[in-house]
Amino acid sequence: MPEKTVFDSDISPPSFGNHLARDKLLRQLQHVPKKLTLIQAPPGYGKTALMLQMRNLTSVKSAWVNIREADNDPVNFIHKISAALAAVESEDKDSLSGHQLGGLAPSSFAPLIRSLVTEMNQYPAFNLYLNDVDFVSNPVTLELIERMLHLSRASVHFYVTATQTISFSYAQLLIENQVASINQESLRFTVADVCHLYAHVQRRELAQDTAAILVQRCEGWPAALSFAVNTLADDADVAGFIQEISSVHSAFDRYFIERIYEKQTEPLKQLMLRLSLLDRFSISLGQLLSDDERDSRAFSEYIKNHTFVTPIGGTGHWYRFHQLFHLFLKSRCEQELPASMRAKYELKAAHWFADEGLIEEAIQLAIQANAPDQAAQWMEQAFPTVVVRLGKHVTFGNWFLALSDEVIERSPWVRIGYMWSLTARREYLKVAEQISWLNAHKKNYPVAIQGDVERTTSLIICAMKGLQDDAEGGDPLVTQWLAKWKNPEMFYRQGDYHYELGLAYLLKGFCAKCLSDFKGARFALNESLDHFRADGTYYGQTWAKSLLAVNYAKQGFQHEAQQEALEGYQLAQSTLGQNSHSGYGLAALLAAIHYEYDELDLAQTYITDTLEALKEQSSTDLLVACYETHARLLIHHQSLEEALGFLKDGIKWAEGQRLERLKYKLVDELIVWLIRLNRNLEAEQYASQYDLILECAERFSLETSHHRIAARSIIYTLLGRQQFTDAETILERSLLKSRQLNQQRKVTLQLALLAICKSEQGLQPEADELLLNALQMAAAQGYCRLFIDEPRFYPGIKNLMQQAHSLESAPVAGFLKAIAGKIDLDSVGGETLVDPLTAKESEIIQMLESGLTNKKIAEALFISEGTLKWHLHNIYSKLQVKNRTQALAEGRRLGYLS
Repeated sequence: MPEKTVFDSDISPPSFGNHLARDKLLRQLQHVPKKLTLIQAPPGYGKTALMLQMRNLTSVKSAWVNIREADNDPVNFIHKISAALAAVESEDKDSLSGHQLGGLAPSSFAPLIRSLVTEMNQYPAFNLYLNDVDFVSNPVTLELIERMLHLSRASVHFYVTATQTISFSYAQLLIENQVASINQESLRFTVADVCHLYAHVQRRELAQDTAAILVQRCEGWPAALSFAVNTLADDADVAGFIQEISSVHSAFDRYFIERIYEKQTEPLKQLMLRLSLLDRFSISLGQLLSDDERDSRAFSEYIKNHTFVTPIGGTGHWYRFHQLFHLFLKSRCEQELPASMRAKYELKAAHWFADEGLIEEAIQLAIQANAPDQAAQWMEQAFPTVVVRLGKHVTFGNWFLALSDEVIERSPWVRIGYMWSLTARREYLKVAEQISWLNAHKKNYPVAIQGDVERTTSLIICAMKGLQDDAEGGDPLVTQWLAKWKNPEMFYRQGDYHYELGLAYLLKGFCAKCLSDFKGARFALNESLDHFRADGTYYGQTWAKSLLAVNYAKQGFQHEAQQEALEGYQLAQSTLGQNSHSGYGLAALLAAIHYEYDELDLAQTYITDTLEALKEQSSTDLLVACYETHARLLIHHQSLEEALGFLKDGIKWAEGQRLERLKYKLVDELIVWLIRLNRNLEAEQYASQYDLILECAERFSLETSHHRIAARSIIYTLLGRQQFTDAETILERSLLKSRQLNQQRKVTLQLALLAICKSEQGLQPEADELLLNALQMAAAQGYCRLFIDEPRFYPGIKNLMQQAHSLESAPVAGFLKAIAGKIDLDSVGGETLVDPLTAKESEIIQMLESGLTNKKIAEALFISEGTLKWHLHNIYSKLQVKNRTQALAEGRRLGYLS
């Protein structure tokens, strides 16, 4: 089934003809362009025509989007915006499919909108035209529009048409005088407008007094006046029209539209009523729904010159009735055509849409036609595309809720599609309800269907375990699933085989990786890749690549991890778009690897703007890579408090999401950095809060998850307490396990920490030997930052450098020299702060020595007392003291004071 969701008609302006050039309004809008231009008026006032003229007058890069009811599904809206932006650089609009989200669509779309705004911001100036935005009522889609307004640069301008008050907020832009409003009064035709348009269309003059009467009788309504100008060829026609409308006593617009309708032939009126059942139509659909070929030919001629038929898109293939005319026709249709007749034509059109591959419109029409069984049949076919590949969970959910229980009971795959949708949205309680219902009624289905129901529901349970980061609970379930269902003969619907096997092996690989079965994970993930390739699912392929990269990284094989991550990242960019969720995850991995190699500029490039996307949809390992790398880069740039606050916020978020592994990884990272910054009291508070302070080595257990995850911070805490024997015992036990699992980076770290233990006890030769062994292991994979980030390694590195002559032939020599070149070995030997006092703080501590009061010091530095107290807090924190006297003593000891 085609996956195309964005068509030329979605992202192209209509091809209007003979519309009045609104020069005065255009000059007004061009004089001082505002951030937001709102063109708001009832139907028939030329809103779209004005916006199109505005677009045609400028050479600024621009994108056009026609908003419809379907855009209340935010995925549809994202697809349209993405395809419209892509069309700016491509003339082949018909090949565009929009932003690829994948089946696990996020619960919010902020990162995607931010990335799309980034595309707009790249131009010196950019215009985005949103036509008929009042069709949108979904709060999520409205929030996306607000975010685009908020995040885009001042040089990005938004032009919006609406018939009613729009629902998204733009209050801040009003405050900033960045909103231009064109209303109903501004759009009314004047006498001069009518004379000008008449001369242009009819090539003859219209008398001023006649034009004035026309304007008065038509109340300046552009739709009526445009119709008059385009159809009244001589004075007699004009006089007759004026006489006719002068006798109108009802609402003029209603009368006018009804008059136009009544003047048509009966067959043409009947065809119009039938076509009003559709949101859009083509000549082919007109032929399908007409009773006679002559009627369809007459209609074809009619729509080419009719004021109330709008061509949509640039191809001339699709049309739509003008909104006001459409409302009138729908009302007449309900009055004149019985429900059974309306359903007949709706279903006929639905089959036409289905044959054309436009399955979403077909399903909507079948529901509208009260043909739920046909809708359900198409939904069963459509869900792999609509739910799994495109992530249109709102759309599928609305279809599902429109069907009766009896219909759904006859269509188990409709329920299964809904369950996949709920799973992707993390609505696990609702999934459990649907699974319970299916299990209770499974026997009502043929045996082959029962097998599919059992297979799919059990795979959904496995998927939920994976999404909840429950590897221990998920591994036995997915292992059982593969043992039972990996045979293609077990699939009633053969089209599901590769996707489901790809997903199952992906989950198996994830669980195996988490449980340190790296060989098993590699096998499962490569199997997953093969199945996703066979299925053509790029989203699945990039996820498999990211987990393969993580699997290698957990073993310490940085080069292999980088290769897998880079291949996956390039695949994501070329197939899913520049800013897909899996692309962000792979970017986080590449950032972590480049940081490890001390390639900090590259790490910064990859890590930018990744976190929000990963918080919506990612595995814990990718989140860990993102959080740790971002914090470490902040610390490298001396933004220490920001880095620590970032980690603390991450811990709170992980707790809220019940992501235990992420929480303890971030707690571990926070405690280690606090200790490195000599903030031991704060470190102990966190260690105590998260049960990471151990009285002795016997209390440590590798079987306890938070001990295993946060072992590094436990070691650091023990070192701070000078419990060297306990620290060594834990390290040796952990080292044995890491060697058994061939986790090279962990082995490297544990050897280096053992070196610190020996060094702290004065056993320098043993410490140097352990450190050398760690460096030798690190050299093969380039673990530079492991040593650069820890000042306690510096004395050992200095000692080894002094023995460099004996190491010259060793492979480690060049690696050691490279690390030594990145750290300040000259400062090694004396005691210094890892987080040194800034120039301002040094000045303040020197003024403290003079005995001045806080008030006097603040006056001398031209700062407030509050600012001074903030500086003093930082000084005391860095020096690990509590008052002025202790600060002066510690400052002298460290050389800040004479």
